[in-house]
Amino acid sequence: MEILNTIFQVFITELKKMWFFTLLSILIAALIKTYQWDLKIRMLLQKKIKTGIFFATFVGMASPLCSCGILPIAISLAAAGVPLPPLVSLLFTSPVMGPEALVITYGGLGFDFAMGKLIFSLFFGLLMGFCFLLLQKFKYYDESSIRIVPVYNERGELKSSFEIACENKIRIKTMTVFPRDSKFRFFLDRFIDMGLFIGSLTLLAILLEAFMYALVPQSILKEVLSYHGISAFFITAFFGLLIPLNQIAAVPIIKGLTNLGMPLSLGMVLMFSGAVTSIPSMIVLYKIFKPRVLILFLLLCLIFSMLTGIIYNFFVI
Repeated sequence: MEILNTIFQVFITELKKMWFFTLLSILIAALIKTYQWDLKIRMLLQKKIKTGIFFATFVGMASPLCSCGILPIAISLAAAGVPLPPLVSLLFTSPVMGPEALVITYGGLGFDFAMGKLIFSLFFGLLMGFCFLLLQKFKYYDESSIRIVPVYNERGELKSSFEIACENKIRIKTMTVFPRDSKFRFFLDRFIDMGLFIGSLTLLAILLEAFMYALVPQSILKEVLSYHGISAFFITAFFGLLIPLNQIAAVPIIKGLTNLGMPLSLGMVLMFSGAVTSIPSMIVLYKIFKPRVLILFLLLCLIFSMLTGIIYNFFVI
C-alpha cells in the first residue's frame, strides 16, 4: 500500500504541474494541423540546396511529428527528388523539436532546458544538412543513394506518401483526413486527435515516472548513473538511438530520472537521441536510403546528441 500511495502522490503532483502545458501544446498542434503549416514544404525544398537546408530545419522545428511520423513526408519528398542535405535536416529536426513539445519541455524541465533544446535543434539541424552537403562534394554519396522510386498517377502527379511507400514495399501508418465545410469543425477534430495523442503520451510518461520513483532501487540507479565523462554521454546517446522515445513522453521520464539523480546534461542527450530515431524508424530509413547514407545519418545523430549534453553541461550547469 505504501508503494501504491507513493505512485499515486507522484502521479497527481506531476499531473497538476503538467496539465496546463499539455493543454496548450494540444492547442498549438491542432492549429498547425488545421492550417497544414507542416506540409507546405515540397516545392520550397526543391529550390537551392543551401536554402533548402535552412528551410527544412525551420519546417522541422515547426512540425509536431515524431521519428516515425515524419517518415511519410520524407518518402514523398525523396520521391519528388528533394536533395539529401535538406531531407536529412528535416529528418533530424522534426522528431526533436516542435512548438507543442517545447511548451511541455518548458513546463516540465524549465526555461534553460527548453531554450537549450531550441538552440541545439536549430544549430545541429543546420549542421546535419551542411555535413551531408560537404560529403556530397567529396563524392561520399550521390543522389542514387536514395532507394525510393517515384510513383505517379494518370495525370503525371506524384501519388500520396502511402501509395509511394506501398509501391516501394515500405510499411508506414497512414491517416485519411476528410475535409470539413467549417474550418472550426476541422480544428475541433484535429484538437481531439492531438488531444488523444499528446494526452495519452503525457499521462503514460507521468505514470512511468511515478512507477520509476517508487520502484527503482536507489542502489541500482546509482550504479547506472555512476558513469562519468564522455562514456556517460556515449552510453546515453547510444541507447537513446535504439528506443522509441517521443519528445513529449521524454519530458516526464527525464524529469523522473533527474529527480533520482541523473544530471540534466544526460537528460538533454536522451531528449535528442531518444527522439531522433529508433529501431522501427531505422528499418524504414534503411528502405529509403542505401547503407552508407543511413550509417552516416545515424553516426551524426549519435555525435550531435552527445554534443548537446556536453555543451549544455559546460555552459548551463
